[in-house]
Amino acid sequence: MIEFCGLALAHRVINGSGTFDAIAARRTFGDALLADFPFAAFVSKTVTLAPRQGNPPPRLWEQPAGLINSIGLPNRGLDGYLERDLPELGALPVPLIVNVMGFAREEVGRLVAAFAARDEVAALELNVSCPNVESGLVMGADPGETAALLEHVRPLTSKPLIGS
Repeated sequence: MIEFCGLALAHRVINGSGTFDAIAARRTFGDALLADFPFAAFVSKTVTLAPRQGNPPPRLWEQPAGLINSIGLPNRGLDGYLERDLPELGALPVPLIVNVMGFAREEVGRLVAAFAARDEVAALELNVSCPNVESGLVMGADPGETAALLEHVRPLTSKPLIGS
């Protein structure tokens, strides 16, 4: 066992947000996925307040040294996630870390407060790679913006907060 942000994990492998669709994998592999789940914790795709379609294709560009993507964070929005995704992801045999993103501190705060109230959620990952529409600065690239975001959301939950 190891400890990560106060969570007891069986090992050190955790997926990156949006890189593994646990709901689709469970449809494909059934309960066998739960019996042999590959990650010690599961990080969800990014959740925003309103649903997002994401960027139109093409979304992926192959390069000689790798792949460039611009997916655009498609998701059901908070209400759709709570209704459809959370019941399924909450049944996973590992702690659930929900990734949230907003374009202002207040948006992130609403998401953090909503997930703070849910027992299925063990921790929150703050997607700080988006611009704050009020200041125009990228929240995670400017230390002042990051600090202001944390000052706003930390009182809203006692759950671990992780930056991405």
